Amino acid sequence: MRCLFFFFVLTIIHNKTLAQFGIAAEILPPDSVETKMSEWFSDAKIGVFIHWGIYAVDGTVESWPMKDGVKQAESYMSQLSRFNPRKYDPDQWASLFKKIGARYVVMTTKHHDGVALWKSRQPGALSIPTHSPYGKDIIRPLFEALRKNSIKCGAYFSNPDWSYHDYPLYTNDSTRYDPVQQPARWQKFMTFYKGQLQELMKDYRPDLLWFDMPEYNAATMQAAGVRNMLLTYNPHLVINSRLPEHGEYNNPEQDLFASRPKDRYWEFAIPVSEGKWGYRAGLNETTDAGTLLTLFTRVLSQGGNFLFDIGPDGNGEIIPAQQRCLENVGRWVNKHSEAIYGTKEGIGFDVCGLPSVYSKDSSALYVFVPRGNTVVHLNGIDRNVTATVVGSNKPIASQSGGIPGCYGWFTYRIPDAEQDEYVTVIKFTAQNHKPVKRRVKGGYIE
Repeated sequence: MRCLFFFFVLTIIHNKTLAQFGIAAEILPPDSVETKMSEWFSDAKIGVFIHWGIYAVDGTVESWPMKDGVKQAESYMSQLSRFNPRKYDPDQWASLFKKIGARYVVMTTKHHDGVALWKSRQPGALSIPTHSPYGKDIIRPLFEALRKNSIKCGAYFSNPDWSYHDYPLYTNDSTRYDPVQQPARWQKFMTFYKGQLQELMKDYRPDLLWFDMPEYNAATMQAAGVRNMLLTYNPHLVINSRLPEHGEYNNPEQDLFASRPKDRYWEFAIPVSEGKWGYRAGLNETTDAGTLLTLFTRVLSQGGNFLFDIGPDGNGEIIPAQQRCLENVGRWVNKHSEAIYGTKEGIGFDVCGLPSVYSKDSSALYVFVPRGNTVVHLNGIDRNVTATVVGSNKPIASQSGGIPGCYGWFTYRIPDAEQDEYVTVIKFTAQNHKPVKRRVKGGYIE
């Protein structure tokens, strides 16, 4: 298995990303956004992304073969008439997601191919219940199973719909029309688009909407009106940044920034099978769980949530390799839950060179040490601290120190017997539950 290139070769494209997808910082009242996000999203930490649709039948790339030409698009869409996942078991899925500590799940209710996984009532809509041999709603039983397990329900919804006859873009060599020149036809699409969103909101009441790939700007997509419409159905709805200029949190995927995104709320999504969001024919491997957890702890230390993406196969089953990977992640999460939930951004890489998080009151600092690292250095801490290994509560003595009551530099060596299979977590606490702080700028405590 190849390791992800992730955080050693990082992209610095944050401003470009924000310009493309947009955060509605100037449109939304900061206090209302903060209240809504604090209800669950800001402390969710872990989610599961599910890419599933007709593309699982042949194990092709999701939707994108449609762009290769009209014949290729027709061949791709033929999977709709063969989609029949008889082994789909949403209760089993939800049980697995709960075991790994997921607080929310985002399901692809409609990808760019335009096939809805619910029975859309819009004229001209394609859907699994109406047009496939399976003939049943995919979304309702999954959302019901998730809610029985106290997991929030997210609905991925593609901004483009390449199958719909009044959407301008089709294949790379077959554009239908220009919205500027035919505004009435564009409005037909927008009526269809809003109608499907209303169906999702009325029938399923998702907690989160995960828009994807806006091919037109906010004005053309009538994003302000769309947002207002959505919130009439659920004022607590969380919306990602890909509703152009009207989302509430940033969501980079696969590439992690060299430094933390400037947005207060953000989420990082990545496939557990490298580069494959949905199922691929013959897929039988994943990225090592330790690599994913190392990346997860970096995101956690910078205040983000993490979406572990999977792609069930055409039978409706989570492939064994992905299930094992999630189970391995879950065992680690359950062992170290105190260092995940109810935490906030850590002390900074300049202090210890490793990802870290604080408890909410800053009385505990948790440092994440990937397998293979045996030494933790803390530089410039303003008071003496004690160290224990999370999971065993084994104390670790410091091998060097500073000036008590002034500032310190401390080194801790993790015993072989205490090293976790993936990432060891060390908990640092100061006396009398005081905050663990660092001294910067000539001795001023940060």
